[in-house]
This record gives sequence, structure tokens and C-alpha cells, in this order.
Amino acid sequence: MTVTCVIGTQWGDEGKGKIVDFLAADCGLVIRFQGSDNAGHTVVNEHGRFGLHLVPSGIFHGKVRNLLGPGTGVNPDSFLTEINALDEKVPQLRVRERIMIAERAHVIMPYHRTLDGAQERSRGDLLQGTTGRGNGPLYADKHARSGIQIADLFEPEYLRRWLENTIPEKSAQLARMGEEPPELESILERCQVWAEGLAPYVVDSFGVVQEALASDRDTLLEGQLGIMRDINWGHYPYVTSSSPTAGGASIGAGIPPRRIDAVVGVAKAFTSPSTSGARVGPLHLSAPRCASPVRVPPEGARPSPRRSRGTRTARRTTPARGVPVRPSPTAAGSPA
Repeated sequence: MTVTCVIGTQWGDEGKGKIVDFLAADCGLVIRFQGSDNAGHTVVNEHGRFGLHLVPSGIFHGKVRNLLGPGTGVNPDSFLTEINALDEKVPQLRVRERIMIAERAHVIMPYHRTLDGAQERSRGDLLQGTTGRGNGPLYADKHARSGIQIADLFEPEYLRRWLENTIPEKSAQLARMGEEPPELESILERCQVWAEGLAPYVVDSFGVVQEALASDRDTLLEGQLGIMRDINWGHYPYVTSSSPTAGGASIGAGIPPRRIDAVVGVAKAFTSPSTSGARVGPLHLSAPRCASPVRVPPEGARPSPRRSRGTRTARRTTPARGVPVRPSPTAAGSPA
């Protein structure tokens, strides 16, 4: 078996979902390794047109299992809505039987979404183009060790103690931004509903991944967005909060780097990123007219030692045969 990682080589929106849908036909497992529902993949196939935000793009193949890895962030409401829509549109695919969520994946809480929108509005003309779905605050909490994992939803006593410690800090932060504070009991009730809805899908992803690696069927690792949105190597600060690279795939899926056999980079002839924010765009320049036609020497011909008309030879900057070179005069006002 082989493990193949599919990533975007631009700012996202390169068409990764189509590639994963195509490659998944011969796979046993597709793992989404980072990101949340802040972006998505559009898949068009014999079943119709689908906009996926959390569900991996291998879901349309009846024998392929699909996993939201521990590197992802899960909005339970978005996930359940997406599963219900797929089950209604393509019931013959039995999507509920082939989708799994790693118990170590993190939960997007209601205050994450509120914070995301408030922080973006507070930036004024320094907007970063966030989608407002809570992705940034989610990963901020994860790395500050203040997040909530999927597994925590099934421990109500622990969850209450954790939120009692977390919510005052979030309330103070939101109050400074003019937002309503989160209400503890309301969030706990919501978490209970989420736990009931997500229970059939939650797994220990380590066992699932190890089983896949030991099988004779291929595994696909599906990235979200593109490498120019990488938190370390992207166009900072107009980036996402995770690592949509092959290195991020290893960590986010739980697969050793040496087990990744191939990396497929997806690109297209133009960029149409899924979020806003500054980025490199097309240059609309008119080509200058040549004063004379350019002559291409025949193959094998020696280059002419003569310099072309209209060009200047650069002034020598190093001494020749021990003769000192007089420095050129510095223009007034220019740095020496």
C-alpha cells in the first residue's frame, strides 16, 4: 500500500477536492488532516455537485472510509448538517457508516466564532480576511492548552469544570470588544446535544490509522487551503492557523513522515483564493516594443564578442592587475 498526500500549492481553491475524489477510488482510507469548516472543497461527479466543508472528499466511494484527523477543528453543527444533507441526497452511499471523527480533534465552540468576527472587525484597515467561522480562535486555544477535544464532550463533569475556568476569560475578552459574554449553562446544554449527535462517529484514530497502514489498500491525506496559507511558511499574517503542507499532514493525521510515499501538489493557471486578504495577484503590464528584432543565433554557433547597440558595459568594480579603481562619484542626496 502507499500513502499519498494531496496539498494545494497556492492560496487554496486549486481544485484539491476533485483530485482527491478521483484518487480515492483505489483507496481504503481518506484522512482530512487540518483545518475546520472555514473553507471547503467542491466535488462534481456522477452523483451531482457537492460543497464539502468538513467531510473528506473520498466520501463518494462506497468502500472508502473517511476520517477527520486529530489535526482538524470540528464545528459539530456544521458537521451534522453536512452529514444529513449528504445522506438525504445520496442515501445509497451510506455516508454515516463511513465517516469518523478522531477523539483528539478540537471542538469549535460558540465563543470561537464570536471572537473571530469581533477580532476581524477590530483590525480596521488591517483586515486579514478571516471567514469568521472560529478557526483562528480555535487553534489559538489549542496551542494555549485551553481547547476542548471531541472526547471531552463525553465527560460532562470534567467539561463543566473546564468551562467554568475558561468562560470568564472569554467573557472579559468579548466584553472589551463590545460583545455579549457566553452563558455557561447554555453552552453545556449545547455540548450535551453535540455529544449525542457525534457519538456514532467518534473513534480512537490511532488504531484506525495503524490498521490502514497495515492493510493492502492505499491511504490519502487531504489538505485544506494551500501552502501559501501555511502558518509558518505562508504569506503571513494572511494565513490560516494550521499547516496545510506535507509536514502538517504527518502530524495532523498521525502518520510517520517516512510512511508518506508521494505528495501531489495541485495548482491552476490563475489564483482564486477561498478567503480575502493581501496576496500576489496578476500584473497587467503592456509589453514594450523592441527597437529592433531579436536575432536568435543558430544552434551550435559561438556567441559574438561584440556588445549590442543600445547596451552599456557595467563599470569594473574590482582592480585589474593590481591597478586601483577610482570610485564613481556619488550622486547628491543618494546613499553612499
